[in-house]
Amino acid sequence: MNESPTLTTIVDDYGDLCFPILIRGSKIIVFRISEDDTAHTFGGELSSNIRIPLNAVIHNLATLDTTSCEGLADVEAKQLHLIYAFRHDGDGVNYKVKGESIEVTSISPDQPDEDWPYEDYPDVFPRRFLEVWGIIDADQDAIDGLLHQEVDMSGSDLLIAVFPPSESYGVSLWGEYGDPEMVQCIFEYNLKKGEVNTYNLCG
Repeated sequence: MNESPTLTTIVDDYGDLCFPILIRGSKIIVFRISEDDTAHTFGGELSSNIRIPLNAVIHNLATLDTTSCEGLADVEAKQLHLIYAFRHDGDGVNYKVKGESIEVTSISPDQPDEDWPYEDYPDVFPRRFLEVWGIIDADQDAIDGLLHQEVDMSGSDLLIAVFPPSESYGVSLWGEYGDPEMVQCIFEYNLKKGEVNTYNLCG
């Protein structure tokens, strides 16, 4: 799979997005798991610079290097830490980015569920390398077609990250029911304010 990605090659037979992407304006940056060492990673331990509330369970979904990613040169943080509260069955986690530090500002519910999203959920995802497969120019209608629901992407200061489940990660994000539904993790990153809102979209 060395060809550049297209709107048809980043979806499965049902039209569901099956690769992680970043969206900024009309550009879609497509990532995929790599066997080579890269500056971008899936999973792994949380950074020590991340402050989380007591009893909260947060997973490091991905760490993306802005200095080696076209279209992100003006982002203040050198790394984008995409963290998600998979064990909290609710409205997601919001956090504030200041320089290289991150502080979780809200999480709902505030207590994790022992069996959510499935029993024996891993404390840490396996660390895998991600590479930029390529960049796709797309209009708003095409971008909307990749998401399970319409997301407001107005404003040049907004960066959207979308992570669907994938067997290539080496771990199930949502379990035997959520993964087949291709539940998407959404990150709305306001680059100007340094605020990140997360939630999921179901197919």
